[in-house]
Amino acid sequence: MKTEPISQIDNFWRNLDGPTNLMIITAVFEFGQPIDYARLQATIENRWLVFDRFKKRIKKTAFGGFRWEIDPEFHIRSHLHRVALPGKGGREELQDMIADLTAMPLDPSKPLWQVHLIENYNGGCALFWRIHHCIADGISLANVLLSTADKTADGELEVKKTPEKRDVIKRGKSGGKIFGGVFNSLSFKPLKTAAADLSDIGLVLCKQIISEPKTVLKGRVGVRKSVAWSEPLSLDAAKSVGRVFGGTLNDVLVSAVTGALRRYLMERNTPMSGLNLRVSMPVNIRPRGTELELGNRFGLVSLSLPVFIEDPILRLNEVKRRNDRIKGSTEASASFRILKAMGRAPANIAKKTADFFADKGTAVLSNVPGPSTPLYFAGRKIKNIMFWVPCTGHTGMGISIISYAGKIILGLATDESLIADPDVIPRFFKAEMEDMIKRARIIDESADNAGVAWEHSPGVDFEGSGAAGIPETQYLSIIDKACKKCDISFHDANVKNGDIRISA
Repeated sequence: MKTEPISQIDNFWRNLDGPTNLMIITAVFEFGQPIDYARLQATIENRWLVFDRFKKRIKKTAFGGFRWEIDPEFHIRSHLHRVALPGKGGREELQDMIADLTAMPLDPSKPLWQVHLIENYNGGCALFWRIHHCIADGISLANVLLSTADKTADGELEVKKTPEKRDVIKRGKSGGKIFGGVFNSLSFKPLKTAAADLSDIGLVLCKQIISEPKTVLKGRVGVRKSVAWSEPLSLDAAKSVGRVFGGTLNDVLVSAVTGALRRYLMERNTPMSGLNLRVSMPVNIRPRGTELELGNRFGLVSLSLPVFIEDPILRLNEVKRRNDRIKGSTEASASFRILKAMGRAPANIAKKTADFFADKGTAVLSNVPGPSTPLYFAGRKIKNIMFWVPCTGHTGMGISIISYAGKIILGLATDESLIADPDVIPRFFKAEMEDMIKRARIIDESADNAGVAWEHSPGVDFEGSGAAGIPETQYLSIIDKACKKCDISFHDANVKNGDIRISA
């Protein structure tokens, strides 16, 4: 039977399964109506399985290596399962079932993926996907997964032929590339020379030497997992925060995550003085146009979250400063080289190395910009989409943010022994976002009343123009009231020819 070798980087992720943390990427589609099971099976057969990788298992060779081969006993019923929630079938029941399924290893004798149709959920159903990380990274899987969807409920269920280029397919109905890069606002330069390789790899390694303080978010992890997700938030409202106070959408979301973790730690009497929490962030380094190619093509960057900062706007500014500092760096590319090299090592060495790096941080944090309009799967409209990133080593928390159809949702996957109440952190995230949105709206409305178009410039907190003709005292009174409503104090303001600069 024809086989092909597994790549070094995919082999690295294959090696990382452990008894407490499985390298399985998970996602859920929520539907307001039940799905016809026969239609679902046909959709998966005709669209998902045109990618050969999903029909392949990993076979160990006589020389100790590993290769992909088509499973001679492949049957879709081994991978597509039908279950139902007990009782009233609400969010709590769905979370419990997802948590149970998340902790279950995949059968290594078969292709490493499963789909569960979960019925009796809020009058509709949910579709829960589990795909091993060695098949592909999150960006590739997101694009492939949603390339199976339609823009309308009556999309034709055409039978697709295997693409000429292995594991690549383009679906015009889905509009080509569906997902942008993970943390798309970060731009990373490729490595250029051997000398630069060694230097940048050395910097990545040095960055991992110092461990952060122990908190209730770190500790011994077990087998049992918990999942939760936030209520949807307006994507446009989140963007307005960055427009008013400065920063990208990614800066705003990371700042809200930082504030949510701060609230959680404070409720558990954690000292805040000087406290930072390190998170690992996956960064897409795929060339444009290759988002539908399966396999792993991402690096990791390490970001320190300033949880010690109480004021949300000052915290946002600091998150932006830290993100800006790693923009244009080669950290993601260098870490990809390290992971790829570890794919050559024996499984026990690769795992110990991954554990060493993972244990230096508190969480994995991933942000995926998704489709801007609703999609349909198997003839039903997808109400919400959520995904969860796997954690390596003894990391007990994965934080995932996704935008879909004008909404933002945060998902949390935690170790049950560390965080027994995972719903709290998504609620805190929502509260932090709503607080920043409210502040931005107040400033916006005050600026509109004064005829000012706000912008953000380096070195100042707010800058605007268009207030010509308004007395300076009246203008400053408007801004002073707005800042007080936001609990912001400013120590210097200068109005000249209708332009204003404020330092907070």
